[in-house]
Amino acid sequence: MHAQDFSYSPVAVHVTQGKVTFVVQNSGAVDHNLTVPGLKVNTDVKAGKTASVTLDAKPGTYSFHCEYHPTKMKGTITVGG
Repeated sequence: MHAQDFSYSPVAVHVTQGKVTFVVQNSGAVDHNLTVPGLKVNTDVKAGKTASVTLDAKPGTYSFHCEYHPTKMKGTITVGG
């Protein structure tokens, strides 16, 4: 995933169930965050840095957002079986 300025790309993410690593590259000048409540993810991504989190993803559709800019930076993650 890519965070820049006040948007994520892509905003619709599709992965297969099981061990998944989400990598967020922040190429902007502002700190961001990846929060996925349904997957228990809350990871900060400093400006100009990259962060990753690995988890065991169960099937479902999960909302994600930036904790600092939740109305502008949001999307969904779909975990397929």
